[in-house]
Amino acid sequence: MGEQGRGCVEHQSLTKAASNRDAADHDVLLVSMPFGSLCDPSIALGLLKAGLNRAGISCAVRYFTFPFAAKIGAQLYFELANGTPRLTALVGEWLFAEALWGPGRLDSAAYVEEVLRDRGRGSRSDDFWSSHRFAADAPEREEFIEEVLRAHVAVAPFLDDCIDEVVRRRPRILGFTSVFQQQIASLALASRVRQALPETFLLIGGANVEGAMGNEVVRQFDFLDAVVSGEADAVFPQLVLRVLAGESIEALPGVLTRQTLSLADEPSTAPSNEQNGFVDLNALPYPDYDDFFQQLHFESDVAPAPVRVTFETSRGCWWGAKHHCTFCGLNGLSMAYRSKRPQRALDELMALNQRYPGRAISVVDNILDTSYFRTFLPLLRDSVTDLNLFYEIKSNVSKDQLRVLRDAGVICVQPGIESLSTHILRLMRKGVTMLQNIQTLKWCRELGIDVAWNVIWGFPGETARDYEQCAALVPLLTHLQPPGMRAPIRLDRFSPYFEQAQDFGITNVRPHLAYEHLYDLPAPAIANLAYFFRFDYADGRQVHHYTAPLLEQLDAWAQNHSTSELLYVDNENHLSIRDLRPAARRPHHVLDGLHREVLLACDRVHGVAHLEALAEKHGGPDTLPGVLADLIDAGLLLTEDGHYLALALPEGSYSRFTLRDRD
Repeated sequence: MGEQGRGCVEHQSLTKAASNRDAADHDVLLVSMPFGSLCDPSIALGLLKAGLNRAGISCAVRYFTFPFAAKIGAQLYFELANGTPRLTALVGEWLFAEALWGPGRLDSAAYVEEVLRDRGRGSRSDDFWSSHRFAADAPEREEFIEEVLRAHVAVAPFLDDCIDEVVRRRPRILGFTSVFQQQIASLALASRVRQALPETFLLIGGANVEGAMGNEVVRQFDFLDAVVSGEADAVFPQLVLRVLAGESIEALPGVLTRQTLSLADEPSTAPSNEQNGFVDLNALPYPDYDDFFQQLHFESDVAPAPVRVTFETSRGCWWGAKHHCTFCGLNGLSMAYRSKRPQRALDELMALNQRYPGRAISVVDNILDTSYFRTFLPLLRDSVTDLNLFYEIKSNVSKDQLRVLRDAGVICVQPGIESLSTHILRLMRKGVTMLQNIQTLKWCRELGIDVAWNVIWGFPGETARDYEQCAALVPLLTHLQPPGMRAPIRLDRFSPYFEQAQDFGITNVRPHLAYEHLYDLPAPAIANLAYFFRFDYADGRQVHHYTAPLLEQLDAWAQNHSTSELLYVDNENHLSIRDLRPAARRPHHVLDGLHREVLLACDRVHGVAHLEALAEKHGGPDTLPGVLADLIDAGLLLTEDGHYLALALPEGSYSRFTLRDRD
């Protein structure tokens, strides 16, 4: 870790100063514990605070993320929050496990050996992957482990500081948000608050306590008074009002307590989002992020740039409601899709942009409402000129739709690209093809839109041939943006692979090994608390035996991308093409006649029937097969199942800008 990260320790006093400043009495204190993001505020806490304020209830939000980052160093914090060396190692959770259970209850040395050094027991269906930095023989891995162990020592004094502040504030209600690696730190602090402030009402909510996970949290951690499972926007103000008035909360939908546990144990009566009733997104207040940015002001050195504002226009997934992607565990208890009215979404975004000016904006939707291409995005384009937005979309978008996104200020998209194999995409239930994914990569490069995409492998039913084809394809794509991440699939709770494992040839499902080092509990309880799972393949396949050629090509793609180009200039009578890819057949091509027409037409994916109509103007359809063969042989055209896509980009509009460049 660099000196900049270690130097952040010197800023602890600033955090305490900020805490003292904000220590005014509030009925409710909402807390974000490590390893919540340093880069953006919690939209959940922002909405809950705004909802309480609307109901006349005083509330503050404390981001204990900042002081812990100052203690252990911003760089290490950032790496752990982003899942280094891999998310399923749960390093951020493990750091707080001893503080939750007490000394000697867990075997720290075993965690280091089995998880951090990858010397674990049982199936290693995804453990063969690790980044170059953390390869088993890399000295950097040992240095990283030493940093983690130093951070482990910082946990106890950090929690002491947290307790001092909470006691100083004396909230009547203390609420924790728990997503990703926030669970153990939240429980560790909650247990201490129960001892220091026995009269304070303690509750927790978030993705880590949905469904069976929430039931088990209530069962195992009796220092908590309640768990809120599912959407809390509507029920939380009711819960708070009842607690403050000394009234019962047992009948509130989605609220789990020890008294309701017997009902929650029955699947037919377990609270769910459907029973809670979906909140009307248009009726929500605008999220309040004032606490985050006030605390950031005192801890600016520990927050990596850029810091973004979180914003939502929809919940659920319209694609997943029809075709649940087999590996996706997002949306927990329901996929039901809802979006805000376009004008309401615009008004909220403008208000956030005005209140927190100069900040990039991350839209946290799982997927963009397709009607927004005609409604919200044109409104946004005509209203604001200096926004910096991120959106998740589906990769079957048109070029015109991508232009609408760009013109509205969307400079980065996550189109759900996870493979370059149509067969594997079908196994995922993605509803797109290899050619459509590459078409999106090409158009985004042309339009200057950064693409967040991944290559994932290990899907039941995939073949070695799938990866041979992908490996052969990659050298033709080095002028396009390479994947930002590559990894084996995770088996996540709520995904079809988890819920119907046997139907997909998945066996021996059990929690990831790291969970055994987080909870001093019986195996069935740990299974109910876990979100990530290990598994075996029913056919006994060894995935790493056939993925190696693709991974080698992906390495080459990342290495060669900065010097690769495939550009054309159209002089109306002929195309001049410059090819600087390492796999180029030759550096320069000149195309005319039907060769030119086909390449221009195939800017988008076309079937052979469309191209035959073009060929009628240039000697008849009999000439088309030879032209297609020429372009494919030159590495300028891709084909699959009778469809074709050109790879070259028009010179002049081609952009290498990325999200990092623009920030």
